[in-house]
Amino acid sequence: MDPLTILALAQTAYGAIKSGIAAGKEIQGMMQDVSSLMGSVGEITRMVADPPKSLFQSKESAEKRAMDAYSAKQQINQWMQEAQNLFVSQYGYGEWIRLQEEITRIKKADRLAAEKAAREKAEFLRGLAVWGSVFILVFVVIIVVFFVAYILTVKG
Repeated sequence: MDPLTILALAQTAYGAIKSGIAAGKEIQGMMQDVSSLMGSVGEITRMVADPPKSLFQSKESAEKRAMDAYSAKQQINQWMQEAQNLFVSQYGYGEWIRLQEEITRIKKADRLAAEKAAREKAEFLRGLAVWGSVFILVFVVIIVVFFVAYILTVKG
């Protein structure tokens, strides 16, 4: 994603957090919005630290891409700080910390589940390849046996 798209997603999450706090929304209801804003911070940080390596050169200069990413990162960090301040003023710092821990726990569980699913898929495909190879080998052996039997009965 480009910095402007990430910035737009972060702005949406920030707006949802701000309006949720103003409306007295439950903490659990804002977890997704805070997580989305945190994800935007992480994504833009990765983008700034590790620019995409493309086979084709972008029409934009490296300086412009870097400035766009830097500017988006600064804006998202500001929104994150404001969201934290609003959240802490409404619910307290302890709740902010608990929310961060819960988001981290959920992300870790999601990552572990995705890794487990990828391992299971790889094992399934490996098993499928082995059994497919066995099937083809058996099929070829049967064809060869029938061909040899046919040759022997025709000549005999």
